[in-house]
Amino acid sequence: MSLEPQQITASIRRRLADLQTYQLPRLRECKGPIDLQRELSAELKEDIRRIKRSLNELDALAYEQPTERERTQLMEICKELEGDLDQVHRDYREALLESTRKIKAATAATYELLPETSTAESAPISKAASTSHLHGQDDALQTKTNEVTDALRRTAASMRAELDRSVMATQLLDESSQTLRSTTGLYDTYSNLLTTSTRLVKQLEKADWYDKLIIFCALGFFFLVVAFIIKRRVLDRAVNGVGWWIGGSYRLMTGQWKGKAARAAATKGKDAVQSAVAASSVASAIGSRVSEAASQVFSTQVEAPVTGISEVRGGRIRNEL
Repeated sequence: MSLEPQQITASIRRRLADLQTYQLPRLRECKGPIDLQRELSAELKEDIRRIKRSLNELDALAYEQPTERERTQLMEICKELEGDLDQVHRDYREALLESTRKIKAATAATYELLPETSTAESAPISKAASTSHLHGQDDALQTKTNEVTDALRRTAASMRAELDRSVMATQLLDESSQTLRSTTGLYDTYSNLLTTSTRLVKQLEKADWYDKLIIFCALGFFFLVVAFIIKRRVLDRAVNGVGWWIGGSYRLMTGQWKGKAARAAATKGKDAVQSAVAASSVASAIGSRVSEAASQVFSTQVEAPVTGISEVRGGRIRNEL
């Protein structure tokens, strides 16, 4: 329940307590004059009207509460206060009737206390003198009654002023107490809010540190990726080009050296082949000559011994060689 309904409820309870403990007993004990009774009755009626207005305002606020629980609670309080106000109405009527009876009884007692107009021992008095004497006593009594009434009115006015000041002081004290309680509640709320804010700030600082770390790691990874791309796209191609040029030059030079060696080997092989061909031609020539010589010897000396033919052939061959 909010602060405004609490203030209205406290004000209504204070007014009802004032009516029940002070104003109703004062009206009930009032014995006159009739003007004082009317003044007390008017004051009590005015307080009752104020309480009714406050109850109507509280009943209207009950429908504006945010939750069903607070709305039900405030409506129950309104019903309770309305019951108290009805009881005050009944007590007011009873007090007014009792005060009227007391005023009538006091008036009757006042007239009974007046001296009798004649007694058995007194001398006869004329009717006109008795009437004037009674009027004089009534005037004196009325004067004293008016003086007492004025004094009572002044006393009642001063008491009413003191009561109003007391009620105002009580209301101010209650409002100050409510203000202090609300201030204490706000202080506790702000303390909890500051504690929560401090915890939140620390968490944000930690999160900021983590974010910076992640950003730096991501930046380092980005630089590594860029360096890798530059290496693969630029450095590796440049190194491969230089290597290809150097390797090609080396292969070209080694190819020239190998070509010279191959040509030299081919020349040597060609010479060897030519030598072999020459040797084979010489051998074939020698063989042909030997065969011719043998055929001649064989034709001339058919009958020579085999041993002599062999020696002759061997000697010829050696000579030819």
